[in-house]
Amino acid sequence: MNYLKLNLPKNPINNEFVLEFNGDDFWHIYTDVEKVLSKEILECFKLLDLHPAHVVIFSSKNPHRTNGLLHTDLENHLGDWKPVSCAINWELNQTISMIEWHDTSNCVEYWPTTSSLESAYPLNYLQAIRYSIGSVIEEEIELDSKEFPILFRTNKAHSITYKTTDTHRFMASVRFNIDQIESWEKAVSIFSKINIVLN
Repeated sequence: MNYLKLNLPKNPINNEFVLEFNGDDFWHIYTDVEKVLSKEILECFKLLDLHPAHVVIFSSKNPHRTNGLLHTDLENHLGDWKPVSCAINWELNQTISMIEWHDTSNCVEYWPTTSSLESAYPLNYLQAIRYSIGSVIEEEIELDSKEFPILFRTNKAHSITYKTTDTHRFMASVRFNIDQIESWEKAVSIFSKINIVLN
């Protein structure tokens, strides 16, 4: 299993934070998590002795994405790219998402270069492994926004497509430092303490 539905607030965003759209497809990393996240969600994490490292807000004016990029998430960890084990994701609009996790054992991996660690923000903070064709789908799910948030496995190759009835799609992804959650198994163990809603 590569995801778990979580019994957390349905809206993680602080009432004073304004979701802004800055292009056809856009993502922004906020390291000032108190500015973005509600006090309620921060308190939930505090009870688990966790503090989010950053929040990624993804936005698009494309209401129906049919081609998802197959990738594995990476994080700049002590000057090197390392796979990120998990994220907690919320769809913030009336959106239906299709998520697939893939077996890429027969694929060629394309890692970002070391020089990208010195590239322009935010690409020096968050990157991805990309893959050649030939992967095999291992698990797929379809969820609507009412079924979020989910604990999402990001260190296994995945792709996301979606459709929304709104003019823009917004998605929030909360990330934690590798030093706090070093593996998917550790993530499941930690978040089981807050009454995971099993699938």
